[in-house]
Amino acid sequence: LHGLSLKYILLTHGHYDHISGVPELLEACGTLPELYMSHTDLSLRPVFAGDSIQLDPAQVKDWADGDTVSLDSITFRVLSTPGHTPGSVCLIAGDVIFSGDTLFQGSCGRTDFPGGSWTQMEQSLRRLYELPGDYTVLSGHTGSTTLERERRTNMFMRSAIS
Repeated sequence: LHGLSLKYILLTHGHYDHISGVPELLEACGTLPELYMSHTDLSLRPVFAGDSIQLDPAQVKDWADGDTVSLDSITFRVLSTPGHTPGSVCLIAGDVIFSGDTLFQGSCGRTDFPGGSWTQMEQSLRRLYELPGDYTVLSGHTGSTTLERERRTNMFMRSAIS
């Protein structure tokens, strides 16, 4: 790992495309980093082709809405945003939101996979809409955007508040 030590692995949800590299990353680390993900997503079956990735529940620290994880001067606050998966979360650190597959530039995560819920996604998008201030939004699949831009232009977010 280029002389770096990995302290945390923070997972926004349990879909295959977000967790498939975790076993290899854990194996490459000299010390075991703390692995965080909502335990609600531990039982999700992969939604893409490939072998099932099983994370050992004993290795995964559960987190819930309002929990925090700090690394030096950066504190990540967990915001529960179910919809894409039952255990989806966004992580807020300063003026940045790591939105996983909840909010994308101009879109949002799919809800047609097992465990997905459009009703919950709407509630999660409304929750993000109602956050005070503006944030840079970094999602799991698209380019960066801002929360203010998504409030104004994202049709999924706008429909969630109407």
